[in-house]
Amino acid sequence: MNKVMIIDDNALIRKAIRSTMDWKGMDCEVVGEAGDGMEGMQRILANAPDLIITDIKMPGIDGLDMIQAIRSALPGSKVIVITAYAEFEYAQKAIQTGVADLIVKPIDDDQLEKSIRKAVEELSAFREKHRQIAHVEIEKEKLAGMVQDALPLIRQDFLRQLVNEDCTDSGKTRQTADSLGLHSNVYALLLIRAKKQNDSVAKVKSMAAARSLSCVELLSDEVHILLLYPFHSGSVAEPEFSGIVAKIHAALVSEPHAGEEAACSAGYSDLAQTHVVYAATVRSWREQPYRYAEAADASYSLLTRNVLKYVSEHIKEDLTLSHTAALFDISPGYLSSLIKKDTGDTFTELVSRGKIQLAKRLLLDPKCRIGEVGGMLGFKDYAYFYQVFKKYAGCSPKEYQKGAIE
Repeated sequence: MNKVMIIDDNALIRKAIRSTMDWKGMDCEVVGEAGDGMEGMQRILANAPDLIITDIKMPGIDGLDMIQAIRSALPGSKVIVITAYAEFEYAQKAIQTGVADLIVKPIDDDQLEKSIRKAVEELSAFREKHRQIAHVEIEKEKLAGMVQDALPLIRQDFLRQLVNEDCTDSGKTRQTADSLGLHSNVYALLLIRAKKQNDSVAKVKSMAAARSLSCVELLSDEVHILLLYPFHSGSVAEPEFSGIVAKIHAALVSEPHAGEEAACSAGYSDLAQTHVVYAATVRSWREQPYRYAEAADASYSLLTRNVLKYVSEHIKEDLTLSHTAALFDISPGYLSSLIKKDTGDTFTELVSRGKIQLAKRLLLDPKCRIGEVGGMLGFKDYAYFYQVFKKYAGCSPKEYQKGAIE
């Protein structure tokens, strides 16, 4: 019998697929079903189905990401994708993941049966090719190792879901965390946003390992998110754990560049609260002035460093070359040439870049209204803010916020 797994966030569709097909007549048996990508991933790894029938768009991990994550673990399985998205880009992505067939909703029973029979034939051919018992045993051993290799990706996707979604089911979150080896009585969320992000992340991971802490990392262009927790559940009391994390944070922020770009929240016990903790930590940055890491460059002149410090502290104001030059008792022309010589940017570029960097930080908070951000940074009208933001960020404020949240 070919083992079949059905994955779709619509319970009626799952029921319809299960009840309308002559599974026995096609030498198949439905061994399970799931309502989202994360649950589907767990059930697939637990049951090793031969045929997976899955939707593309689902909560958490979508169908295509799920297929890519388990492809190395189950190279012989066949996947039939069902979707309401008939656009070429979805079909192309599905084909690239090596799916057996793509069916557009509403599902035609005859078409689905035809696709299943075709997949069963391909499975039979695959088994014939790999029929030697000794080889099968070796593949089973490899499967166990591949599942372990896939855990970092699965944990990362789980952390992304925790950060981006307000979880309401603490029990289910805890159950998923346990299945992924993330069980603990206490957690810390460390956010890093620095010029040398990779160095900072490596430093945190090294310090965490030396203090018997595990780490799950989620990396993006703007914020590097690290979830810290003890190696062994219950091995560290909450006050002691928070103290350890505080020392790691202190060591990180004591260095140039990294210190002004890191924040953490330690000592929360319910992973379902990660989204709330993350949002609060991001908000704690909102009032921090933008700092130019270049200001610490010893190769800059003392005057340039002082000007950069002033710009950093007043980045939300309407900064002009003439006014800034007057404050330092020099001519606008001299200040302009000095800034250009030391930093490679004009004064206007320097200020605009700083404002947009801070705007990007503010937009990381989904509760922050796009229309208000420009005004907070001294832009007199949204059209000009939009123009400058797109120049330095490569996209509109709305596109950036949507992409950062997703």
